[in-house]
Amino acid sequence: MSAVSSGQRIMDESYVKQGLFESVAIIREALKKGCLVDIHSKNTDVLCKIQKLDASGFYVPWEGDAPDVEENLAVEIFADTGKFEFHAVASALQSREGENWLYIHYPNAINVTQRRKHPRLTFSDRRVYTAQGKFNDGLYYQFRIKDLSP
Repeated sequence: MSAVSSGQRIMDESYVKQGLFESVAIIREALKKGCLVDIHSKNTDVLCKIQKLDASGFYVPWEGDAPDVEENLAVEIFADTGKFEFHAVASALQSREGENWLYIHYPNAINVTQRRKHPRLTFSDRRVYTAQGKFNDGLYYQFRIKDLSP
């Protein structure tokens, strides 16, 4: 086995989180931090936040056409520590107090498609931070700073 293929194998393994314990931990952290979740069904796409967890899955607010029961959904979680993707099974759409809630079962594995060793520090839109300078060729530059990371 060459060094490249060996290194690739190790890298691929580090991008997949296996097992229910790992899945629940990632989804619980997404709930705690209020991360955005993008859910794709065959009928619609919904961008929302996880609202509640239980022992078998989690609830998200749902607008639009209801997915079929047991439909395979593509789910993306956008967190400060990375982007997580997985496929999960939808359960019935439930209505409570005038809102629709979709119940999604925990996946067996979650793919980590983007990772960060250090958290990204984002700035509020209310404050504008800029950086400016001069290149070696004399050209001046100025840009807005939206976030920082090492």
